[in-house]
This record gives sequence, structure tokens and C-alpha cells, in this order.
Amino acid sequence: IDPWFLAENSTRSRIISLAREINDSMPRHVLSLVSNLVRDIKNPIVTVLGVAYKGDVDDTRETPALKFIKLAENEGYKVKVHDPWVKSFEYPLCSLQEAAQDSDCLVLITDHSSFKQIDPAELSPIMRNRNLVDTRNILGHEEWRKVGFKVKVLGEGVHQGYPNS
Repeated sequence: IDPWFLAENSTRSRIISLAREINDSMPRHVLSLVSNLVRDIKNPIVTVLGVAYKGDVDDTRETPALKFIKLAENEGYKVKVHDPWVKSFEYPLCSLQEAAQDSDCLVLITDHSSFKQIDPAELSPIMRNRNLVDTRNILGHEEWRKVGFKVKVLGEGVHQGYPNS
């Protein structure tokens, strides 16, 4: 929200406005990544990992997770939420095991340091389908792939098709 405040009072604020517009469009972009992963699944269940606005805090004000959850529900997805820091949120919060149970896709939205410690081998057997979207690029993706997860990382593949990429 602070960048919008700065842009409001500056005639040379296009870069701030553009950055804010890109950030504001990310929940829809992340949903498109998820949609591609679950497109052939009937009644998909999506698990959001992290609803705080940034890692290792409990503050959910201005969180991009809320917009993502609402967009996913509008697409007909059931959404479960896990956040080890947040105590109260407008959607029910679950333990990691409850949130991952029968899920078709994990979507890491907040970069809590504890998420780096998640063992994908423990989640793999309880999930219906093994898909992961890491919007913060903080997980050990090879470890997830080794236990059968299809992994998408926000920003990955941007330079595909270009020489030396």
C-alpha cells in the first residue's frame, strides 16, 4: 500500500505505479499456474501455505493470499489454508497435515522460514495429486520432484526460447 501513497504525490511515479500494478496482478497469474496444474481434476482442492503479507510475521493486512483465495473459490476450487504464524483469518486455518490431506495443489504464498523445513515425503502420501506452486522460490524443488511433485515456480521459464537461457 505504501507505494500507492508515494505514487499519489509524485509526477515521476510511473515506475512505482507499474510495480504496484504488477504486484496486484500476481494472484491472478498464480491462479493461472494452478489452473494449468489441476485442469483435468474434478473438484480440485488447493492448499494455501501462508496468508501473512510477508514471512515470519502474523500480519495479514494487504496479503495477496486473500485475493488468490477468492479468485480460486470463484473458479470452483475448494481452498484450505495453513499458516503457522497467523492465529486469526477470515478463512479457517488448518494444521499442515489437515491442509494437505487430499489436496491437489500446494500454493506457497508467504515465505515463512519454517516452510523450508517441510518434508515433501511426508505430504506426498496424504495428497490426492502432487502439485506445488512456489511463488517465493524458497523450497528445495529437486527434493519435491524426487517424491513425485510437479513443481512450478513463479517467474520460472520467463526466458525460455532465448539464446543462452
